Amino acid sequence: MGGKGLIRSTNPSVYINAGMANLRHLGDLQFVRFQPVNFILDPLCLYRYLALNHALYAQMRFIPLLPLELPLEHQYLAFLRTLETIHGRQMQAQIAMLRQLPVSLSEREREVVVGEESRRVREIFRRFVEEIA
Repeated sequence: MGGKGLIRSTNPSVYINAGMANLRHLGDLQFVRFQPVNFILDPLCLYRYLALNHALYAQMRFIPLLPLELPLEHQYLAFLRTLETIHGRQMQAQIAMLRQLPVSLSEREREVVVGEESRRVREIFRRFVEEIA
């Protein structure tokens, strides 16, 4: 048992499996689609990247996964709650940016892109939570 209640393993396969899962989730998010030069050449690529960023803030939330009776006074949980509050504010700015970004997409096309990225992140996060639960 490590400091402050953290459990640490000396089994290297634990860390190898965690690293491989991390790589799989990152691959599933398809960040390789977004090369900086593509943002200049293809405004839709930038819009899709911003939609993915928004989906990460909107879908990857841990506090709602915790039991209601769990006190959130622990320093880690209080920090997590603070982060999610900050992310909520950032999401408001992202929504405004996604609405106002000058790209040649209709309102419906914008909704489709945001919806696709949101579904992708929600599914990956669901699998992640199942793995750690």
